[in-house]
Amino acid sequence: MQFILHWVYPDPSTRHEGFEGFGKMPAGDDVGDGGAKIKLVGRWHSVTGIEGFLVCETDSADALASWATNWNSILDITITPCLEDKAMKAVSREFFG
Repeated sequence: MQFILHWVYPDPSTRHEGFEGFGKMPAGDDVGDGGAKIKLVGRWHSVTGIEGFLVCETDSADALASWATNWNSILDITITPCLEDKAMKAVSREFFG
């Protein structure tokens, strides 16, 4: 399944802590931050750095929860299942005929 993880820094005083931790992660650690059961599709950050989102694929709710827990001391994270256009069109056609 694919998921959108949306994050917000609720406390501006933790933003630099988050930037520092993220910025210092080596490429291998960055890719592996979610663990072997999660495939990162892409990640985007707002220009101000206050929020961002990523899209990932996983069949493991445990792995997703663990990844979010890595960051939830400084971020508010919302996790939402999502579908690509083709899959959503198929659902819409099935539902509406």
